[in-house]
Amino acid sequence: MNNINPLLVAMNNIDDSIITNAEKTNKKPIFLCMGIIAAAVAATLLVGFTNVERFGFYVNGTQMNDYELDATPNIQFPSRKGCEEAGAIVRHYRDNRNFTYFFEDFSPTDIFKMYNVNPLMNDKFTLKPGDVYVHANSLEDGSDPENVVFSYNMIHNTIGVNLYVDCQYSVKGGTASVASIKTGDNQKSKIESVKLNDGNKAVLMEVQNDGYDDVYTSVDVVYDNAIYHLYSFDYLTIEQMKQILTDLSVL
Repeated sequence: MNNINPLLVAMNNIDDSIITNAEKTNKKPIFLCMGIIAAAVAATLLVGFTNVERFGFYVNGTQMNDYELDATPNIQFPSRKGCEEAGAIVRHYRDNRNFTYFFEDFSPTDIFKMYNVNPLMNDKFTLKPGDVYVHANSLEDGSDPENVVFSYNMIHNTIGVNLYVDCQYSVKGGTASVASIKTGDNQKSKIESVKLNDGNKAVLMEVQNDGYDDVYTSVDVVYDNAIYHLYSFDYLTIEQMKQILTDLSVL
């Protein structure tokens, strides 16, 4: 299987210079730029059609899990004019099925209401006002995109760390996508999978460049019919990321 979800690949193919040179206080824009650029060509990479979206996750060529996503009901898509009037900056726009909107210094909750989605959230976390990206793409003619991704920040209230979140929904349940990670030869990595309370698995990973203190910790999971990629540069361990999953009520 060679089909690649470019957003997840962009977030996971960690270049040494990015981790070692990026300032901890300003890492989000660097990784988001990678994701948005890659996402702009998503239509050429996401291929294959079924009545569900197939999601596979590979680490260094080894398949860690395999999921199916049904079409997500009741997602709403405000018009480009409506998004711009709400304050969106258009970063990419081909038509109403392929676009990237950038909402600068927004509450993620307001964006979720616009699109009628409800990503994982509870009172153990705080959605952090800031930059929110909405990207969508489609391979077929139609009024709505096939996939939509929301990128935003939230804080774990107990640990006090900042988490970056990419949440992807399948609008039509019709695109096969695969995410793949390959770590570098000079990177130390710890990889672990855990079973969630719905029977699915989450894949957790710590990555550190040899000779540097910077640690990139992430978790990839499908839950409640959405794909989540959560990551942090705040020196989280895998055990702490498990606690985050527990506090999200998925583990």
